[in-house]
Amino acid sequence: ACGSCYTFGFVQAVQSRLKIKYGKDIEELSTQQILNCNYLVEGCAGGWPHLNAYFMEHAHMVSEKCAPYFATTKGHTCGAYANCQPKAKIQSTHFVGGGFAQVSED
Repeated sequence: ACGSCYTFGFVQAVQSRLKIKYGKDIEELSTQQILNCNYLVEGCAGGWPHLNAYFMEHAHMVSEKCAPYFATTKGHTCGAYANCQPKAKIQSTHFVGGGFAQVSED
């Protein structure tokens, strides 16, 4: 019911890069927080993963535990995650090969 595959793909890519960087699993990052907070995309109505990366250069990613996935954006606001602890941050986003975004993360 929620077209959030573009956000799940983005979150999984960030988590994979962090696992490679630190050599261990990290706490699962929230998809819901990005769906509700990123005004550059259409939430459950779709969007582009690189717009999540651009947005997250100016915000931080939080844990799935603090912002669990509900498969809807209705009834949820970005302010609900204000007290969530930062878990990851995108440092920069660049296009690679003319159409794919590459991110650097913390």
